[in-house]
Amino acid sequence: MGRYILLMLSIFIFTFAQENNLEKVKLQLQWKFQFQFAGFIMAKEKGYYKDFGLDVEILEYNNTNIMKDVESGRVDFGVNNTLLSFENRKLDDISLIATYFQRSPYIILVQPEIKTPNDLLGKTLMMTKSNIYSGSLARLLNHFNINENTANYIEPTFDINDFIDRKVDGVAAFRSNELYLLEKMGIDYNVIDPADYGFSTNAINLFTSHKKIDTNPDQVHRFLEATKQGWRYAIDNIEQSAKIIHEKYQPNKSVDHLIYEGRISKELMLLKLFDIGEIDKQFILKRFKQLINLGLIDERQSNERLFYLENKNNLSGIIDFTAEELDWIKENPVVSYSEINWKPLSIIEDNRMKGIMGDYLDIVAKKTNLKFRFIPSDSWFHVLEQFKERKIDLVPGVGSSPQELELGSISRMYAKYPMVIVTDDSFTYLDNLNDLKDKVVAVPQHYTSYNFIVENYPDIKLITTKNIPEALLLVEEKKADAFVGHIATSLYYLSELHLQNLKVSGITKFEFEHHYLVQEDNPILLSIINKTFDSITSKERKEIYSKWVQTTKVERSIDYTLTILVTIFFIIIIALIIFWMKKLKNEIKRRKESEKRLKISTDKLMGLYKLSPLGIALIDMDGKFIEFNDSFVKICGYSKEELLELDSRILTPKEYEEEENRQLQYLLKNSFFSSYEKEFIQKDGTLIPINLNGMLITNEDGKKYVWSIVEDISVRKHNEEIMAQQSSLVAMGEMIGNIAHQWRQPLSVISTGATGLKMQKEFGTLKDELFFSTCDNINENAQYLSKTIDDFRNFIKGDRHKDYFSICDVVDSFLNLVAGNIKRHEIEVELDLVECTKLYGFSNELIQCFMNIFNNAKDALDEIDDRRLLFISSLVEDEFLVIKIKDNGGGIATDVLPKIFEPYFTTKHQSQGTGLGLHMTYNLIVDGMKGSILATNEKYNYEGVEYLGAQFTIKIPLS
Repeated sequence: MGRYILLMLSIFIFTFAQENNLEKVKLQLQWKFQFQFAGFIMAKEKGYYKDFGLDVEILEYNNTNIMKDVESGRVDFGVNNTLLSFENRKLDDISLIATYFQRSPYIILVQPEIKTPNDLLGKTLMMTKSNIYSGSLARLLNHFNINENTANYIEPTFDINDFIDRKVDGVAAFRSNELYLLEKMGIDYNVIDPADYGFSTNAINLFTSHKKIDTNPDQVHRFLEATKQGWRYAIDNIEQSAKIIHEKYQPNKSVDHLIYEGRISKELMLLKLFDIGEIDKQFILKRFKQLINLGLIDERQSNERLFYLENKNNLSGIIDFTAEELDWIKENPVVSYSEINWKPLSIIEDNRMKGIMGDYLDIVAKKTNLKFRFIPSDSWFHVLEQFKERKIDLVPGVGSSPQELELGSISRMYAKYPMVIVTDDSFTYLDNLNDLKDKVVAVPQHYTSYNFIVENYPDIKLITTKNIPEALLLVEEKKADAFVGHIATSLYYLSELHLQNLKVSGITKFEFEHHYLVQEDNPILLSIINKTFDSITSKERKEIYSKWVQTTKVERSIDYTLTILVTIFFIIIIALIIFWMKKLKNEIKRRKESEKRLKISTDKLMGLYKLSPLGIALIDMDGKFIEFNDSFVKICGYSKEELLELDSRILTPKEYEEEENRQLQYLLKNSFFSSYEKEFIQKDGTLIPINLNGMLITNEDGKKYVWSIVEDISVRKHNEEIMAQQSSLVAMGEMIGNIAHQWRQPLSVISTGATGLKMQKEFGTLKDELFFSTCDNINENAQYLSKTIDDFRNFIKGDRHKDYFSICDVVDSFLNLVAGNIKRHEIEVELDLVECTKLYGFSNELIQCFMNIFNNAKDALDEIDDRRLLFISSLVEDEFLVIKIKDNGGGIATDVLPKIFEPYFTTKHQSQGTGLGLHMTYNLIVDGMKGSILATNEKYNYEGVEYLGAQFTIKIPLS
């Protein structure tokens, strides 16, 4: 018992010492523990970080600024979903070193009534700062002008009940997490996915600081290698990894939930296209260029350190030794060691060591400039004695047994190989050392295998020998049942001694770890050796192993246990068949009852299908109608017989062909297409406006069909036209008054000039010079009146003909139409049209939008005594024309701002406004031009004075 306690105490002391030798590293996650971080968790749990000399502390998200923590060195590595980090137009001193999810899983989870990003305006959103300012969510929000001025942001509580209880309208979510929970609970929701709007990016990006890369590139390399092994294990063993995460890190999530996350995570890694952790450098450089073009990053910033480029020279030859270590090497250029023949691990020839350990020693010599002097020994016991007597500085081939650990300081492991069992043909496959109970095993005395068997398998009878060949020959001569030893030495001597009757019959779970044993009072030499081992690359290790170790086949026996189990299984199956035959009548009865209930449910569904006011049709991928309800027949105007013979594509006008193809591609990719408006051609040629939804289904033989749901929106469109006419009449009334005011001065000039000419002609005082100048003046004013008439006629004729037009021409026409009001209300107009960009669409409708916005601005400006300013600007941004119209009228009340685009909403007296102008403006831009419009209150400085006013931002696609 005392011996056992001493052994355990020795193991504890060794483990404690090993832990203290590991480098402490902190990793900051950007979320709570779940499967999206499985690679890091499994690298820690499976000991991969320890194998690379690292003691990693994984920190959950705690509302901290991860990028600043990495940059400052508070943590060594940080995980975030951004691609690059910057502040005040300057890049932070950090680099992207790995990307694990090549497609971002981040979405915005929203309440069911929220359909589009525009619906998020004025809503309460639960998101982290990184969601708002970086990553795919940030790009989506920025595009639709959803920011801290237009929405209410709150910090995450990580509690899905906040969404269920409707405390928030939207929350940044993980596709494999919150959606799983809501579906399990049957909660309705909608999803806004950046990928649906062209803002897909990657995620689970790993960062470190420039300082870390410059001062400790070897640690960065080891952390990446260990993490890669962790991810490989996690995705190859999803269920086991999920159980570990549940038990040790995230008990609040079920194992099933974590397994579901694991499968989604594996898909997001796109392993057929990318290696684990691979960085898409071109994607990052493109994003960097976009940020420069947007003015978010100073164009003088260099992109050289956006991502990590591993310095292979640094990792393979140049080691960051301290000044103290370099001085020690200079003062102690020769290090003595001893070994014995332990082929192919150590091969003693010409007073030096070759073999696997010799090659590792050569690498240490090359990388440190140390010279190693060999001291001969008669046996392994003699090697250890010489070390005890301090005749040598180190032993390059010790394992991890307590007996060896007690002698001095142990280096990090530089190689690890399994122990194997060698027998003759009388044995088949041995699963482990328990199979050798009561057998005779030959092993060299004091070798690692000897010590291991003595301590752990007392039922095995041992014959001790001086060396490995002697032990193997005892097995060959049937004086021993087996030999247990290192795989490399076993394979070497089986070949060297031509022992054809012997074979490797099993691989034990015990692995031999190779370390250097260094004198305890020489910690500097130990540190030099550890740093050198850390710098040895995987490629170098594989080359050494393949150079010296042969491959062999491990014999395996027929698994009779499995055969017996299969036989028992079939007996059970037969018994179950007999049992189920007796119960079959009862089952048939229950099935008939179930079929009856199913028929009732089916009849109800069929009733809904037939009586639905919405048209419902099933169509195959060739456009052939399979079935449809009466509402669909009524919408199309054909008979049922005619529809069955009709190609469904005949119903759609050709002008929708491009949109139809786009929706088809979306359907094939996502199995549904979202609601959109188009027209059907009825049998009599009449065009009927409809709203269309659809989903893709696949039957048992793999054939695909589309369920289409069609809504007749004629009444709604008619009402919208009435609203548009009302809005146009209001605008026309404004313009008529405006034109009347504009015409007073030109008509006065014409009248005065004509009367003056007549009077001077009658008195004979008319001179040619006055005559010609007055005629020119009359002509100029007449031309101005003609131009005003043209603008007015173009506006009121309601022409819906699409054409190319210049934004500059639209602005000029708009300003001509409101010139009288501008002058009468003393409004100063400032233009900043960067480019006279060409658009394709309805110029007339855009003018009407400008006039509706102007009328609201004019009313606000009438309320102030200061200068009355109106700014109109345009620029091109991300394939959109961005138009901004801003005033200094004091802004829109915060309780009013979210409602201004609603129909019939107005703060004016009934005699002054209908509430239709801005609603029609919203419809014309969003529905008619496929753009977006946003109203905000903005503070700005102009000519040294600070103003507050409303700003309307319009985004119109260029194509």
